[in-house]
Amino acid sequence: MVAAWLFYYWLASQAIMLCVLIGGRGEECQNGQRIALQSESWQVWCLLVLVNAVLAPVLLPWTIYTFVKETHRAQRADREFRRTFRELQLTPLHPLNIPEELAEHIDTHASLAVDHGFRDLGDYWLKEEPFNSKAKMMLAEDGTSILEIGIVLNTLYCELTSYLAEGTMIGTADCEIPRSAAARFAKYRFYVQPMPDADLAELIEQHALYVGTVAQDVGQPIALIDESNWKEFLHYHNARYGEIRFQLREIDAPPRPFPFPIPATSLL
Repeated sequence: MVAAWLFYYWLASQAIMLCVLIGGRGEECQNGQRIALQSESWQVWCLLVLVNAVLAPVLLPWTIYTFVKETHRAQRADREFRRTFRELQLTPLHPLNIPEELAEHIDTHASLAVDHGFRDLGDYWLKEEPFNSKAKMMLAEDGTSILEIGIVLNTLYCELTSYLAEGTMIGTADCEIPRSAAARFAKYRFYVQPMPDADLAELIEQHALYVGTVAQDVGQPIALIDESNWKEFLHYHNARYGEIRFQLREIDAPPRPFPFPIPATSLL
């Protein structure tokens, strides 16, 4: 952004100088040769200095303000991106640890998912910080997407995720996300389609359409997932950070009480 403003600043100065030079050219003589410039070079430079003196008080503060603003925005976006999409640990969660509200949410949507051709992968997973989410994993019958039914912090959710052959990740969820954030993620080969008011049937339908559109735009085939390799797909390629992989840790966690909603102190 700063470079752009400096370029425009320089371009404006050069344009003014060019206008002065063109305006200072004399008319042709009778022998066909042009006469020398009417204006002396020092007059041109004086005019440029005057123009710079007028423009600098406006452009320089604006350039500094833009630089500080864009730098702060980039740093904040980088922190959010690192917090959200760096390596996450997935830990099996014992079914007895599922809170009642989440159990009802899972049972209701899992039966609907089965009606739409999804099959249970048989595990609950605990995604540790920064997500702190609990979810049931299901696989589409055609192997094109993985369905998560769970909770992030205190929010129940359903999310469909698909992958393209070269690591691009595509997600559709019943959540809200700013358009600016979705556009930023897309630059890093993570495409997000938020549908906060959609039910599961609509999510499944719209996700299939969205995956087809992204695959066509990107020019990559859709990767097929099966029960033998679905854990290997818990990663994606990020143009900024490289390969982002969700590590799996096999832990035989004993049952333990789990409060709902989650206390605020446990989110710190």
